Amino acid sequence: MDETKGNPKDSLQTTGRASQGNEGTTPKEAKTYTEEEVNKRISDALAAKGRDAKSLELKEQSLTEREERIKTAEAKIEAAELEKLKDNPEALDLHKAKKAIKEERAALERDKAEHAEMVKSAQETQMEIKLWEIATEEKIDPVLLKDTMKNLGLTTVEQAKTLAKRLSEPAKRPAEGEVPFTPISGVTSGTRGTLTPEQFEKLSLDEKKKYLKM
Repeated sequence: MDETKGNPKDSLQTTGRASQGNEGTTPKEAKTYTEEEVNKRISDALAAKGRDAKSLELKEQSLTEREERIKTAEAKIEAAELEKLKDNPEALDLHKAKKAIKEERAALERDKAEHAEMVKSAQETQMEIKLWEIATEEKIDPVLLKDTMKNLGLTTVEQAKTLAKRLSEPAKRPAEGEVPFTPISGVTSGTRGTLTPEQFEKLSLDEKKKYLKM
């Protein structure tokens, strides 16, 4: 018997162990797509977009039809009530007065909503101007100030002034292209005492607040 052949079972076991040992060592190849797969994905996306557009169209049509039905029903009820009150002048006048007040109330609510929107827009514009003034005074990037305010949930002028001062402290003035923030434990990226805007954006909200000591 040729001993070099060994036991087939042992050979299989050895092969199995070798295969297991190599598992996870072969790098995964990047997923590639054929032209047919790409075209299918594009086609599916366009079909989904078409369905969404059609759904919105049907929804708008349904809302319009419901509104017309309500208007028609209201007109019928109004006509019936007027018919019942035509021989009672006092009741008829009272009915008309109630209707006029109801319509005035609806108009008032629309005007209030429009006014509130105008006030909000004006306040946002004023805040935008104020942020640029503060940033210019502190010699920092206005866009950075605005974005940082938004990221940290800050909304007042006083908060903007405090934040701007933190960003422009002379003792921590960084090199060009960097933002002056005091480093916190566990963060080692960036130069000593500073982070670039890109590095700052990668921090969590809590880390950003710690950097600014807000």
